[in-house]
Order: sequence, then structure tokens, then C-alpha cells
Amino acid sequence: MNPSRDLCNRAGEILGKVRPSVVVSMGGTANREICRLLKVRNTESYPIGWGNYVASRGDFGGGTWIGLPHLSRFAIMKRSESQAALNELFKDLD
Repeated sequence: MNPSRDLCNRAGEILGKVRPSVVVSMGGTANREICRLLKVRNTESYPIGWGNYVASRGDFGGGTWIGLPHLSRFAIMKRSESQAALNELFKDLD
């Protein structure tokens, strides 16, 4: 039994039922797994003004995925150097 795999399978079941229009994930592992579960495509990366770190945005069936670096390590939400990237990541979301 693999608890991580079980959690990913359960998340996939939930996402398949609720059909979200926007999904936001944080951290490298979560971002990779959510991209895989949602079959995200057309991914673009946005430098967040913190070294070489980026945030990402892509499309999945009926929605938009946004992948952020983990906010416990990268306090980008109120950081002026990150605002341009955040504006692009979250633009045109209803």
C-alpha cells in the first residue's frame, strides 16, 4: 500500500467529479502530480522574481491550472518583484 499513490488516486476521483474551472497547486511534487492528474497542456512558465524559480499556468479539460512554488518557502503573494508574474498567472479568471 502506497499512501501517496492512494492520495493521488483519491484526488483524481474528486477532481473528476467536481469539474473545477480553476485549480491552484503549490510545491514541486504537488504541481507535477496535479498536472498529471488533470492532463494539463499548453503550460507556460512565469519568473516570479526569486532567482530561477517560476510559477506555471496551463489548460486542462474545461479549466485553468496554476502551479505556484510552495508559499511557506516563497512569500510571493505580497512581494513587489513577483507581482507582474502573479498578474499574468491570474488574469482572465472568472
